[in-house]
Amino acid sequence: MNRVIVTGASEGLGFELSKLFLEKDISVTGISRTRPNLKVDFIKTDLTVEEDIENAASMILKRLFRLRCDNQLRWCFKCN
Repeated sequence: MNRVIVTGASEGLGFELSKLFLEKDISVTGISRTRPNLKVDFIKTDLTVEEDIENAASMILKRLFRLRCDNQLRWCFKCN
């Protein structure tokens, strides 16, 4: 499954891009201060606040990827 992360997903260009991706059956994780009126995976984030950015990055890693270790102890990200 294809996935995208869109900042500013609640209005303007970010909102329109999110709609286009959803129409093409692409899963959208929307990042914005307010919840968009779309069926997206929403992460409330103010990109002017460093703590919000760190929290969003952590949530993206937890929701979209899982960290695994292979036999040679090399770490890699796998899409969920």
